[in-house]
Amino acid sequence: MPSIEELKKFIKTHEVKVDDMEQEVANEPNKKKKKDLENALKKLQNDEKYLKAKEEVKAAEAQAQKEAERAALNGKATDKKAAEKGKKKEDTKAAPKVDAKVDEATFKEIDEAFAASGKDAADKKATAVSTLEMLAAATPFVLPRLSQLIPLFDNSKLAAPALKAATAIVQNISPKGHGVADLVIPQLLAGIEDKKWKVKAGCIQVLLPAMQQMEGTTTVQLAQCLPSIVAKLAEAALEVRAEIRSATGAVLKEIGAFVASPEIKALATDLVTALAEPTNQKHTQGVLAKMGNATFKSMIDEASLALLLPIVMRGLKDREAMSKKWSAQIFGSAVLLVKDVDFLKPYLVTALPLLQAALNDSVPEVRREAAKAFGILEQVLPDYSRAHCQPYLFKKLRGPDASEQIGAALGLGEVFVRTEKAKLTQLVPEVQKGANHEDLTVRRGFLELMDTMPQAMKMDFVPYIERLFPAMLLGINGEKDLSDDTGLKAAQALVGRFADLCPELLMAAFEGAYARALGSGDWKKLQVVREKSMQLLLKTAEKILEHKKFGQDLLTCEECSTKATRLRVLILAFVARSDPDAAVKRVASNVWKTSGGSPKMQKTIIQELSQSITKWCAGSMGGGLQKVAKDALAELVKAGDLEQPAEVPEAVTADFAFAAPVSTNEEAAKIAAGEPPSSLSDDDADTKEDCQMVKTVDSFWSKQSSFGALPGELQSHIRHVAASIIREGHKKKVPGPKVVEELQHCLPVLCSCYKEQAAEFLQTAPGHCEALCREALGADFDAAHGDGYDAETLLRVENMLLMYGAGKLLLKDTMLEMKANRRYGVVGHNGAGKTTLMKEIVAGRIVGMPTHLRCVHVDDSKLGEMSKSSLNALEYVQMKGKEIGVMDVSYDNLRQVGFPEKMFEVPVAELSTGWRMRLTLAVSMLKHADIVLLDEPTNHLDQESVDWLGDYLLGLTRSSVMVISHEPKFLNKICTDIISYKDRRLVYTEGNFDAFVMAKGIKADDIEALLSGNLTLDEEEGEEGAEEKVAVQAPIAGPPKISFPIPGSVEGVKSSSKAVIEFKNLSFRYGKDKDDLLSQVSGKLSLGSRVAICGRNGCGKSTLMTLISSEMNPTENKDGKFGEVIRHCNLRVAYMKQDHLKTLGPYFDTSPLNYITQRFKNGYDEELQKRLIEPEDDEEAARRATLAKQHGKYGNQVGELLSRSKQGSQLYYEVRWEGLDDPKQNTMVSLKTLRDMGLDKVVIACDERIAAKAAGLDQRPLTRREIVKHCEGFGIDEEMCCNQQIRGFSAGQKVRLSLAAMFWTKPHFIAVDEPTNYLDVETVEALSKALNNFRGGILMIEPKMDFVEKVCNETWTLEDGKITIQKLDNGLKRVA
Repeated sequence: MPSIEELKKFIKTHEVKVDDMEQEVANEPNKKKKKDLENALKKLQNDEKYLKAKEEVKAAEAQAQKEAERAALNGKATDKKAAEKGKKKEDTKAAPKVDAKVDEATFKEIDEAFAASGKDAADKKATAVSTLEMLAAATPFVLPRLSQLIPLFDNSKLAAPALKAATAIVQNISPKGHGVADLVIPQLLAGIEDKKWKVKAGCIQVLLPAMQQMEGTTTVQLAQCLPSIVAKLAEAALEVRAEIRSATGAVLKEIGAFVASPEIKALATDLVTALAEPTNQKHTQGVLAKMGNATFKSMIDEASLALLLPIVMRGLKDREAMSKKWSAQIFGSAVLLVKDVDFLKPYLVTALPLLQAALNDSVPEVRREAAKAFGILEQVLPDYSRAHCQPYLFKKLRGPDASEQIGAALGLGEVFVRTEKAKLTQLVPEVQKGANHEDLTVRRGFLELMDTMPQAMKMDFVPYIERLFPAMLLGINGEKDLSDDTGLKAAQALVGRFADLCPELLMAAFEGAYARALGSGDWKKLQVVREKSMQLLLKTAEKILEHKKFGQDLLTCEECSTKATRLRVLILAFVARSDPDAAVKRVASNVWKTSGGSPKMQKTIIQELSQSITKWCAGSMGGGLQKVAKDALAELVKAGDLEQPAEVPEAVTADFAFAAPVSTNEEAAKIAAGEPPSSLSDDDADTKEDCQMVKTVDSFWSKQSSFGALPGELQSHIRHVAASIIREGHKKKVPGPKVVEELQHCLPVLCSCYKEQAAEFLQTAPGHCEALCREALGADFDAAHGDGYDAETLLRVENMLLMYGAGKLLLKDTMLEMKANRRYGVVGHNGAGKTTLMKEIVAGRIVGMPTHLRCVHVDDSKLGEMSKSSLNALEYVQMKGKEIGVMDVSYDNLRQVGFPEKMFEVPVAELSTGWRMRLTLAVSMLKHADIVLLDEPTNHLDQESVDWLGDYLLGLTRSSVMVISHEPKFLNKICTDIISYKDRRLVYTEGNFDAFVMAKGIKADDIEALLSGNLTLDEEEGEEGAEEKVAVQAPIAGPPKISFPIPGSVEGVKSSSKAVIEFKNLSFRYGKDKDDLLSQVSGKLSLGSRVAICGRNGCGKSTLMTLISSEMNPTENKDGKFGEVIRHCNLRVAYMKQDHLKTLGPYFDTSPLNYITQRFKNGYDEELQKRLIEPEDDEEAARRATLAKQHGKYGNQVGELLSRSKQGSQLYYEVRWEGLDDPKQNTMVSLKTLRDMGLDKVVIACDERIAAKAAGLDQRPLTRREIVKHCEGFGIDEEMCCNQQIRGFSAGQKVRLSLAAMFWTKPHFIAVDEPTNYLDVETVEALSKALNNFRGGILMIEPKMDFVEKVCNETWTLEDGKITIQKLDNGLKRVA
């Protein structure tokens, strides 16, 4: 039988084969070969020997762990005594055989011995080494002689004693840790570079006790040393000698033991392995992947940084794009999370060139993540960024390489997002200058930057639109390839983002660019500028018109922009129709017509039109526009709308020109020129401060006469230790008196081996210590501290940090506090991190959280799990009670949460989500939880249940409650405190939601915007003395838009009132011994339907919708027959279930881009096909098999429906039969026969495929561009779509993604079950508008009646298994 080690080796070898095969599959373009490889891969993954080996290793490891724990428990006392006995024996054995004492003569002999040569030199050195080991505790005198021992590590006879003596000296350094960073570490690092391998290995071994000395005492100095130490160890890990690699691994493990950050500590073993085995790239890639998917809740300490960043830098050098992307992401995260930014500085020398290279990578995702890293450096280390990063990026922006210009533009875009507003305002004129530069190469680079800025800065770019938009328009060059016309590309991006948000800021640029392009210069280029400007003006008009109501034109579209702005669009379009170039005229006429231009409108705006034309005719905007304006005036005179002016203005020869940008800051000008500003020194301020403290210590002691009487080596060591104590205390912000206390304690220890001679010095030392500390620390000598706890505090964590994955910062430097018997409402927008915070609390993963707290988290995941349970309500609560040690569960526990007796025995799987919510609360009561966490508890509940829940929470007396909700009424009812998210911090306000609104001064009109995240509570701090302030404020972003794609017509359906879905006599019950939930219900739905199914929780609403969507089979009616659902064969239907988030489950570790690509890879919905084709349960499978024997060919079941044809009025389907693979065996079977075989759902699946192909969905490209564009219509931007894992989405964002996926097939009819769950108020409003504008039929379940009334024109009330239809008198009809 093979040993465990042999099994592990076999598993490792087999997994390498699996990895290689996966790579082959990914790289194989040929479909047939790929299928063969996939089969081979599956065979490898399911290899019986491999699986059995894994099970045996797992069992053996578990058994070994149990035995080790038992052995440790039984042998603890014995081992301790044995260890002490062994230590005594070892100490006795190691005792030197020479007599020695601490005096000048002894150390003189030692020095002479090390300097000796000749026959007796070896013996003298051996004696000296032995003496140093014996006097190891005399730190001030033996530590300076460590340098004499290091060269002996290579001596054949003295290597072992010298290493032992050096280790003893370092282990006995006193006071602990002080002086190691200055006196020991530099010598050991120098020794590691020695060419002799034994010296190298010895120095690495001595590093271990050196770092152990510093642990816990001089942690700041250890942090400063770790970058150099790990860098040397990384080099040593590549050495050939096993002794060096072994010593290196031991030191790296010790560094891993120092790690304080819990998330990094969990990966410490992987990090150490990756560092110790640098040639194995799989270790590096594996740990990078784990880091990228981790949730962080604490700051990164210096040891974590030392292990992490070398791996990150190695990843940035990797050939694999994914490794580089992860590394850039993790670098950004580390920079944001590091406890002290000074820890970072030693690593930046190596990291910055790698990030610069990543900016020019061929893979766009790598470039984007590297750009974000530059932005984070600007946020965390602004002075460093301005001295090193910004000049480099501007230099590349001015360079000749177009690829480098794109990378630099991306980097600067991210830098500008995080630059102080005052500093950015100083840089904008320099960007303007660059975009107008005479050198075309430089101009191209700055136009690339202008293309990047709006996308990166979003609404923060608004204050700079008027300055930069003219340069974009005038930078248009007319190249056919858009990538070569950077000016047009930038202008299109800006118009696309801001045309309907702030069109008033665009018009001055449109008018000015058009006027300038009518002037002198390159006629062809200027003609292109005018034509493209008119096209962009057309796009602006179209964006504004997206907000119009029925019957409105641009002039009357009051929902977007001001009337004055819309008039400027119309006037410019009207005048441009007189342009000398026919192409420009054509586009301008199109703008005029699109905007509703007509003779009637011309008369309506004649006064404003006349004023503008008169002004332009006077030459206010140059001679070119003057001439065109005169032609437009002549047209108006000819039409009789205006009279010919009495005076004709003189012709103007000057061209219009925008005001030239003026530099406002010399430093900004140098940075934009690609030069580091002289005002920013490269010197490290902390290093200067440390040097000053050392000078202060030296100066102070030199003035003390008693100090001068001490031996020189003792004086030197006291200086080092005093400076170390003061520097360490200052960095840790220790109060001055504590630093004095530490110094007073250490001085006697320093002089312990020289007490008699140091008696006078020690007498005066206490007073000297305070005077020295005051002089060195200055104003920082005193500091005050408090804890803020009281008796009611359940949970208080300061300096808390919460972060998701690679770069998404949720909370930083904030306080989490919960007090007994309080109810906290949490307010924040989707994606703020509310749910993540709850998950971390209930899991006890908040650093500093008391371990005794009992927490219960109620969310949808718990409710979904119940659908798999076979227990009834009482049994389920009893089971959960036993799990937590509660054995006396009874019916009373269910009664307390409002359960009626008739539901005690109902299976949990059959309960509605509302009743499941009550059941979960019953379980929480059993636990006697200290904290109850409720995540959107009102979802799935009708109003009656919501009222009950509020009363229930108000009745809790032992627990504190934290609730996430977007419902202000619910928060008002239950809350005693509101926790709001502001500047990535938690802000506490006493009182309910109304009290919070009053305390924050929030207007009534802004409450919905606040709950949706569109009203920010963040504050921006301006810089004092800023030379220039930004005058234009960014408008608040408009409501989140949701726009559904137009489905197109249904072939064969000419009227929106014609039924496309009809259901007859549908019944359903959960078992033959149960009552009917639905009883012979019937109805019709058309493309004009706007129907809401209403009713109490548990009445069968979701069941009815699932039956209508053909994703569930009806049960037998009382007469033994089955109801049926008839759907038009060309109709495309999309159904979003109440538990639709489960569909995302298998894709949680991928991005939305990959999710949609996989789900719709063949043009139709693979998930829907699976649900329709596969039998719902064993009973349906058996029924299909039985019916196939009656109706199938030779009794075989249907394998697949391949096509459809119409013969007369009947539909026939081509069937491939199971077991008959020859295509000649395929037959055409009528729809009636297939229904008789119980294959209604299979027929619908085939119809869906055919309908998708008819709509061209199989030709719809699953490209990044197409998917991003589609997702943006649902509020999912490119970053979220392509780079974020679905696991990290908030529940609201997952709903948006589910909606986006549902509409990929452009359905004609949609069925949505509680679509507003998890959505904030503003998004709900956007969803209602999108549903109203949807050009198809709608069936919905929604407990919020105000939402129903906005969308629906008919309700179906379900009660006692029957439908009551009611028309809503709200005037809503389908908007065609």
